[in-house]
Amino acid sequence: MSGITTTMPIVRHSEPMVFLAAAAPVLARDEALASGYVALARRLLRNPPADAESVYLATFADDPFHFDFVAASPDNGVPA
Repeated sequence: MSGITTTMPIVRHSEPMVFLAAAAPVLARDEALASGYVALARRLLRNPPADAESVYLATFADDPFHFDFVAASPDNGVPA
């Protein structure tokens, strides 16, 4: 290890539609991937979680060319 550390800004989104807007650059590259996340966002809008901490929506990037996102909920196999 060289001892060099990098930081990657992580932005947590409390609103599903804000998350989708932030993730749009990645989602635009993969229609199949996008459909799953759009379905998740719509499900969260129809049936909001009882506990705000039960869903984690975040985007992260270290430069304009390396951008990704994560969405986790108990319904998709990720423990809360």
